Amino acid sequence: ICVAGDKWGRVEGIVGKVGESGCVVEQLQLTLTVVDFLGDMESDELAKEMLNKVMPGFRQSKDEQVQSNLPMIEGIVRRINLPGQRMELHGTMLDGTPLDWESYRGKVVLVDFWATWCGPCRQEVPNVLKQYHAYHDKGFDVLGISLDKTAADANSYIEQAEIPWATLFSENETERGWEHPMARYYGISGIPRAILVDRDGTVVSMNARGKELARLLRKMLGEPLASTETVEDNLVKQVSDQSEVK
Repeated sequence: ICVAGDKWGRVEGIVGKVGESGCVVEQLQLTLTVVDFLGDMESDELAKEMLNKVMPGFRQSKDEQVQSNLPMIEGIVRRINLPGQRMELHGTMLDGTPLDWESYRGKVVLVDFWATWCGPCRQEVPNVLKQYHAYHDKGFDVLGISLDKTAADANSYIEQAEIPWATLFSENETERGWEHPMARYYGISGIPRAILVDRDGTVVSMNARGKELARLLRKMLGEPLASTETVEDNLVKQVSDQSEVK
């Protein structure tokens, strides 16, 4: 395991290679990989510093592949800078109605990028269901953003797993999966991506999953409603059994 100083030395080395190469697509891909790794390791400050150093070169690059991929890395810049900032969302729900993001103000909201084909996403569903039922009456909600290719896939799983919260899904067939407008806007390149937003719409966590979600909700909303615990244990078993069948 390398310490922060070691990681920063490696980042400086990568930045140097990017500068020497003239910002070609291979170095862009390397940068994306390293930035995502730093984000997963909760080294957001290192990721920000790296992007601040390399982005001017990428923006000025005349490499066509770099330019075509620039929106993706601009999205990653946006995502890396989300903690402590307000998250903006727009789009269409699975039922065809437009998202009213402002209606979620005053609630603690988990923004969950997911897909039915994503194993880790499905494994996390029992936990999110449990937290939803424990804290919903205390001001907690979930907004799913499905990266599925068809509405039928998303709807089928939502019905089967008895998921009660709303889900964004693109009506445009060319803007599904990784091309979903919100996935591109925030440079989402891996799921699940569970972003927790406070009552004011400010991002407080970029990886609110498992025990971390429970810890954050307890910190923000107090103790869960004890009366729901037995019911939620049953829900966990039910959804887990369904996942095993799949």
